[in-house]
Amino acid sequence: MKKNNYVQQLWADNPMPAVWKKFPLTMKLLFVFSFCFVGLLCASDSYAQRTIINVEAKNQTVKEVLS
Repeated sequence: MKKNNYVQQLWADNPMPAVWKKFPLTMKLLFVFSFCFVGLLCASDSYAQRTIINVEAKNQTVKEVLS
């Protein structure tokens, strides 16, 4: 009996386009954008990340402290 190696042969010849064509355009775009912008998720070392503010206030409202 001959084995059907069609799937293995398809994967060896052209792996991604056979699978990639089955996904809708929105899923393709979501994958591309999430892959491209994954580096933006890391916080950079900026002024707002490094700044420490100490506020000492007793029996005052937030409005009085911030003004």
